[in-house]
Amino acid sequence: MGPGVYLSGNLPEFHTDLVFSYLVYTFGWVVGAVVIISALALLIIMASVAKQVKDSYGFLLVSGLTSILALHFIWNIFMTVGFAPISGINLPLSAMVALKWLLT
Repeated sequence: MGPGVYLSGNLPEFHTDLVFSYLVYTFGWVVGAVVIISALALLIIMASVAKQVKDSYGFLLVSGLTSILALHFIWNIFMTVGFAPISGINLPLSAMVALKWLLT
């Protein structure tokens, strides 16, 4: 487990784009792996739903949403690890970002 739920001077605030680094620092790599595995499971389920849809509009709708979520998950985790430049892409379905996703 991580060192606790306090912030040291090394990390940004937990409600910013780098929420994945806060989760890993606070709760450890196990929680980071759980977040990644949960995201992959969600994307796999959404892709299987897209395959089952018979309507072309429904297929495009589900596959487009799956692509957007996949891009956001991958970009945010790569951004946190240092493989991608820091941008304004948040981790989808995190607590502070859920309201933004619901409103847009």
